[in-house]
Amino acid sequence: MQVNHWAIIVATLLAFGFSALYCTLLSKQVKASYKKSGITGGEMTPNVIMAEFVRTFVLGLVIAYSVNLLGLTQWYQSVVLTFWLWVAFPVVLLVGSVIHENYSKQLAAIHAIDWLVKLLIFAIVLTIWQ
Repeated sequence: MQVNHWAIIVATLLAFGFSALYCTLLSKQVKASYKKSGITGGEMTPNVIMAEFVRTFVLGLVIAYSVNLLGLTQWYQSVVLTFWLWVAFPVVLLVGSVIHENYSKQLAAIHAIDWLVKLLIFAIVLTIWQ
């Protein structure tokens, strides 16, 4: 099975860039939600930035192999894949955090949107650029 590593790198940069811009634009809401949830952290140190980049790259690898294994060739097929991956993983986990860990609904919604857009970026780029 072969995947386009250049496409994964470009999609990683796009998804990481989107996430950084999105979180910067919503930084006041994110900080307030962290405080409301009693969560410490949220600072973007160089180590955190590197960890986020690696996480994003790993997400890209998983999506690339999923697109390849499923034989997706059209962008709209990848949008359907994205929706179900989004529901099955980030949404389910975030709802669990709201229910069981006092995670604020606002913070969960912010993260859910971030995950949806990142997944869409990967799925579309990696389907079109195989």
